[in-house]
Amino acid sequence: MASNGNGGRANYIDTVGPGTRNCQASPPVPLILTAYRLEGRVQHLRQTLARLSDDFQESLHDVEALSEAVRHTGRAERTTASLVGLTRQEHRIAVMVADNLSNEEIAVAMHLSVQTVKTHLRHAFQKLRIHSRWEIPHLIGPHSQSEVSLTGIEDHP
Repeated sequence: MASNGNGGRANYIDTVGPGTRNCQASPPVPLILTAYRLEGRVQHLRQTLARLSDDFQESLHDVEALSEAVRHTGRAERTTASLVGLTRQEHRIAVMVADNLSNEEIAVAMHLSVQTVKTHLRHAFQKLRIHSRWEIPHLIGPHSQSEVSLTGIEDHP
């Protein structure tokens, strides 16, 4: 058997620079231990990430279930509670806004001027403490007028 000049140990070839090679007997022991420890850390991190991913998926499922439950709570109850304090006209206009009708469409349907609709909306916004017509559906959800009970609504215009 031919000897390689290193007492029978295999050569470890390391590239030092362009075109230069450095031959050593074997990688140093601290390097092997460092690589072994690194592999252990990588494996531990993979396991931790897998656990976190599972926990995240569970949490996401819980959030989706909670959101679904909130969406299906008694909409009529929320409507009455949300709209208490509005006049009958403000209430009707708010319901029409929740159904995505424009001020002009509401004015025609209720035989009012567009300016009167805007005034009722402004008063409703103040009472509901909102700033935009796009917030109304989030308070009361989309409804047709026949679905909304007017209990708790003031009876004056």
